Amino acid sequence: MTNSATATTGKHNHTNVPSTTNTTSTTNTSNAESVEANITGRAANAATDTLLETAAITMLNNYFRLFDASRTDERAMQDLLSLFTPDAEIVLNGSSRNGFEGFMKAFYEYNQDIKHLWDAWVLQPDGSYQTNWAVCGQAADGTVYAKAGIDIARVNEAGQIVYLENVQADENAFSKYKNER
Repeated sequence: MTNSATATTGKHNHTNVPSTTNTTSTTNTSNAESVEANITGRAANAATDTLLETAAITMLNNYFRLFDASRTDERAMQDLLSLFTPDAEIVLNGSSRNGFEGFMKAFYEYNQDIKHLWDAWVLQPDGSYQTNWAVCGQAADGTVYAKAGIDIARVNEAGQIVYLENVQADENAFSKYKNER
């Protein structure tokens, strides 16, 4: 019985032993926790940035897919237009206009069909996205063509395109659209 009481007493005493941890150790623990919280916060911000970047790239890929489908599919046209703010700046070989819908109307006046291929969109240091692209199409008069260039896009916080610049290897490629509204 004495052994049992000693064991119980030993257990009890062990639980109630006052902490000998000094203030420096507590401060170091707090600093470590603070550093860990900062790292976790940066990781969360990086994850959020990555999610936003992924969402923007997915939307920009949809831009090309919907552009190609919009000639014959009214829903695709509406979905395409919804990717842009109403006053988005559209730059074609240095000529600027506002609004993407007017460009699309003019584009399909001069073209019967189109098919885009593109490289991966890449986030640039200035926050814009850029891709190389190639396109083949058939003009309204039945002639076929192929073009290549780059697109530069800027996306707002809502995930819509506010700026799209199309730079083609042939600087006169979009000359017929310069005065279309």
